[in-house]
Amino acid sequence: MIKSKSNLNQEIQELIKQHSIKIKTELDQHFLADEAAMKTISKALELTKEDILLEIGTGLAITTKQLAKNANKTIVIEIDDQFLPIIKEQLADYNYQLIKKSAYKYLQDLLLEQKKPKVKEQLKIYSNLPFTAVESIFLLLPKLQFKKAVFILPESFYERIIGNIIYEAFFQIKLLDKINKESFYPIPNANSVLIEITPTVKSTDYADFIIKELYLQEDKKVKNALREVIIRFAEKYLQKKATKRETKEILALIIINKELFEKDVPKLSGAEFKLITTELIEHLKNHYDLHNLFSRKNNHKKTNNNINQS
Repeated sequence: MIKSKSNLNQEIQELIKQHSIKIKTELDQHFLADEAAMKTISKALELTKEDILLEIGTGLAITTKQLAKNANKTIVIEIDDQFLPIIKEQLADYNYQLIKKSAYKYLQDLLLEQKKPKVKEQLKIYSNLPFTAVESIFLLLPKLQFKKAVFILPESFYERIIGNIIYEAFFQIKLLDKINKESFYPIPNANSVLIEITPTVKSTDYADFIIKELYLQEDKKVKNALREVIIRFAEKYLQKKATKRETKEILALIIINKELFEKDVPKLSGAEFKLITTELIEHLKNHYDLHNLFSRKNNHKKTNNNINQS
C-alpha cells in the first residue's frame, strides 16, 4: 500500500503518542514523512541479500523497516533510549543489530575494526543526518570502507561539500532530490537534499591521489606525511622506490611556510590541501621529468575549499 504524506504523518504522530516520545528538536529530531523520498532511497541503495545496511540515527524506524527487508542484516545506531522499544517492535521480523551509541563514537569504533585483516562486508549506509552531527560524520567518512551511502542532509551543508577538493577526491556525489521541509514531522527550519555517495576506488587524477594519501595520514605532521605521499606516488605511478634523498630534495623545493609544514594533517583546511597539492605536483613534474603530469584541479576557476579539519 502506498502511503501518502498525510498517512505517514499520522503514523509518525501515533507512534510518538503511543510511546510517549518527547521530541528533541535541539537534536534535530525530524522524521521523514514522504513516501516518494523513501522509494528514492530504496532504489538508490540497491540493497541485496549480500549487503549489510548501516543506519545512523534510526528513530522511529519507519524508513528502516522498508529497507531492512531487502538487506542481509541491518545495523541500527540509536543513542536515544526512548526510541529503543519502537525499533525492536518495528524490526522484529528482520535480522538486525541494535547499538546504543552516538554516531560519531560508533564510526570511530568501526574505523578501528575495519583496520583488522578480515573479509570485508558489503556495507551500505543510510542516514537522515541531523545538522548537529553532519559535519563530524563527514570528516570521518573518507576514512571508512563502504560500498555506497545515501544521506538526507541540510541543503546548506550540501552546498558546502559540492566542489570541495577533499570530497571530490574520495567520492562521486550525486544529487538525487531536493526535499521540502514540509516532508518531515515535526517541520524543521530548513530544506534538505537527498544524495548518493559512492567511493572512488581508483584515482585517475594525480591531485586526487595526493589529497587522499595526505588526508589519511592523520597521525602525522605535514612534512612527515608528504614523505609518505611522495614514496607512494613513486610506487604507484613510476613503479619505483623513492629514496630518502629524493623525498628530501622534493620537499626542500616546495614553497610553503614553515608553520604549515609543522601543522598536523587533521588541522589542514581545504585551501591548504589545494596549496600543498599544487606545489607537490609541480615539483614531482620537475624532479622526475614528467612533463605530462597534469591535474584538472590545478585549473579549477572556482573551488569550494571551505572545510576545516580541526
